[in-house]
Amino acid sequence: MKLQIIKRAHGGGNFPQSQERLVNANRKGGYFSFNSKCIRELGLTNETRILIAKDEESRNDWYVAFGEKLDGMKLRAQGKPTSGYRAQYKTAAIEILDSVKAEKSATFLLAAKPTEQDGIEWYRIMTATPIRKI
Repeated sequence: MKLQIIKRAHGGGNFPQSQERLVNANRKGGYFSFNSKCIRELGLTNETRILIAKDEESRNDWYVAFGEKLDGMKLRAQGKPTSGYRAQYKTAAIEILDSVKAEKSATFLLAAKPTEQDGIEWYRIMTATPIRKI
């Protein structure tokens, strides 16, 4: 037998950055989290608000909109330096997790291009294929 010992990484924040835009829904805290790729590409800040919506014509189509003037939940920074943002949106978090049959949480891809409706850009949350589901 020939074993290769994997060295333990030291320090926090040295993790590789995600190559995909990810959104995580958490049942216990009732929040949605957005990763660093979302921050960079969508220009998220502490002033950004989010709206979550589901398509009434298709039970598993969920969308999120970002903007400072939206009548939604305000994002809050996670970590120092900021590694992500989260917003409490308990009703939506529970509904989306129920729709994908996740007990605790699930992570989804966020669409690259938005769909515009009523002057708001909506990004689809790809619920059909969760990246991770607990």
